[in-house]
Amino acid sequence: MSGDLSLMEVMAGGAVLALVLGMIAHRLRVPPLAGFVLAGVMLAPATPGPSISPVHAGLLADVGLVLLMLGIGLRAPWRALWPLDRAAVAGACARLGGGLAFGGLMGIGFGWSPATSMVFGACLAPASLVATRRLLGNRLCGSAGRFTANVAMIETLVCVAAAAVLPAVVGPAGGSAILPGMPLAIGALLVGAALGVDAAMRRTVEQMLPFMDAFAVPFFVALGMQFNWEAIAQMPVAFGATVLFVLVAKAVLLHPCAARAGLRCGPAVMAAGGLAQIGESSWMLVLTGVGTGLLDADAQALVLNAAAASTLVAALRARTWATPGAADVESGAA
Repeated sequence: MSGDLSLMEVMAGGAVLALVLGMIAHRLRVPPLAGFVLAGVMLAPATPGPSISPVHAGLLADVGLVLLMLGIGLRAPWRALWPLDRAAVAGACARLGGGLAFGGLMGIGFGWSPATSMVFGACLAPASLVATRRLLGNRLCGSAGRFTANVAMIETLVCVAAAAVLPAVVGPAGGSAILPGMPLAIGALLVGAALGVDAAMRRTVEQMLPFMDAFAVPFFVALGMQFNWEAIAQMPVAFGATVLFVLVAKAVLLHPCAARAGLRCGPAVMAAGGLAQIGESSWMLVLTGVGTGLLDADAQALVLNAAAASTLVAALRARTWATPGAADVESGAA
């Protein structure tokens, strides 16, 4: 049923439910991220029982996105991008190219325009920088950790640039040239990045780290709220193909670039698996695509369902990876 809960009720209930499920996930040695997304799925409008309206779910996601982008700007090691890591650039480009190719194939099946196919494919390419950090934790450091972080940061920057430029290029013909929440999200990232690289602000940022960890909760709860069982039932093959691309094809595309970066098999597989999900960057592109009229309801549902599903699967898969420190030794020996 839809709209049983008010926004304040779902924010409070979602926070409590996310806390409980996150603690259960932690006890099961699964990243708490899985609990956050699952809490959102349980409150989703398409899930039977008390639920939040789609409008309120969208508002919660917009607020969560702004907080999340601020946290990314503050915490991401932007200085590590320079000098450019060629292997990371190649990995990001390979995944983007694969996403565009897959979008083209899906566009043929759905009869989408080339522009819609490109935006859909681009939505599937970038990994969530926050999810990557939470999934891998301190399992990867040294060259493996730098490579993984650089790939995620490059993809984030490309998506932010696309989300900023696309409305101006397309214009108001298909949608709105000014998208609600987007200027705030982009501005939050830029402000956070400016503060994060300022040496005088580092101590303040370090003191804010526990608070910034909470920034991810509302977004991933809201991401789970976008999970739509009815859309999956209507497009099971398309949904399965989309999830497989995110979980498998993106990892396969990244593996040669990880090997080029000098990573041995274990850390390379872990890095590719940690980046095999989508999150906040894809959400930004979905907002842009819907606002400009380039993404229809089917494409939007496929991306958001794949985002929730891939985050859950990646979190469960992280339980099978090496314990913290094991991959670090191996990557350091490479």
